[in-house]
Amino acid sequence: MGLTFETVRPDALDARVAEAWRAVLADDARLAGPFFTPEYATAAGRWAPGAAVAVARRRGAVAALLPFQARGRRLFPLGAPLTDYHGLIAAPGESVSLGDVLRGMGAAEYRATAWAGDGAEMAAPVARRRMVADLSKGFEAWRAGRASVVKDKLRRGRALARDHGEPRFTLDDGDPAAFDWLLARKRAQYAESAQHDVFACGWTERLLRDLLARRGEPLAASIATLRVGARIVAAELSVSAGGVRHLWFPAYARAFSRYSPGTLLLIEQIRAAAERGEAAVDFGPDVEGYKSDFADPGAVVLEGDLRAAGPAPAPALSGTLRRLALKARRRHGVIRACEADRWRAAGAAFDSLAALARGRLDRAGASVGVGSVYAAEFSRPLLWAAPF
Repeated sequence: MGLTFETVRPDALDARVAEAWRAVLADDARLAGPFFTPEYATAAGRWAPGAAVAVARRRGAVAALLPFQARGRRLFPLGAPLTDYHGLIAAPGESVSLGDVLRGMGAAEYRATAWAGDGAEMAAPVARRRMVADLSKGFEAWRAGRASVVKDKLRRGRALARDHGEPRFTLDDGDPAAFDWLLARKRAQYAESAQHDVFACGWTERLLRDLLARRGEPLAASIATLRVGARIVAAELSVSAGGVRHLWFPAYARAFSRYSPGTLLLIEQIRAAAERGEAAVDFGPDVEGYKSDFADPGAVVLEGDLRAAGPAPAPALSGTLRRLALKARRRHGVIRACEADRWRAAGAAFDSLAALARGRLDRAGASVGVGSVYAAEFSRPLLWAAPF
């Protein structure tokens, strides 16, 4: 018997559907962590434009679920670009694929950034690894495996105490000013690096504030801080569920960079997570190199696009242009996920292309205008990478 499909608002999920969802999570280790939970889908669905859950049924029973947010006929993970992991919640023994769900709903494309599952239908997916600190044997066992790195960072902590006073760590800092401090620094980072400000759209900030307000619930966010006196020198927002703490948004005060305050905060978070009985601290995909100092490679997650009609032909590009096109496509994916309005997304995409071109020219020492860049080397891959 074939599949039937429906879409529902995340906050309107039937209790039996949510129960089936949790049963899948308990059975599939690839779906460990807060981003796969129905609680996260409900929270993200409250704020993300175009939020829905696709429910596939066979003989009336739930076969698979896909939380998503729609931008026209293009689908993104629910909560993107904030959502670090995503995947199909498929019942054991079911052979439902992402392509089946797309075709069943009449969607054109799904854009994955860290897909936990089979990527057979994706066109040339990029493989990443989840970076995870295993705390199942406690903090000291984790520390023993990274003795030299931890020793060096703790030495910097002693220097911080000597020069500025003993730092004070708080795992769950309820001071509203801590979030404001962190948000201001993240937005400044986006501006300095010419990246799209993922908080400019408004709904992403509201989602984080919602999660922070859920203290003590099965899924909740918290902000860890490291202070010297009353001054915050590092902060990180994380989200936790099911014994997994996911590190999400870190920032530190540059005036204290010689003491590595962000890393000191990281070590204290791992220590505190172990004391709370959490089994793992997830650092997200292996994009930043520093993660390998504190975590081990875990399950593979995939970045790529899946089109219901099959892979679209990509232009033949040199290695440099291929890398540039992938970077542009990532930027445009972030923009389109943030911005529900097509025209706002298009304007932000143009600014992003200009920033990429200017950066390329600066590195090359060139002095020509951006317009000539579009007309020459960069026009083909960048425009191909931004299908608005």
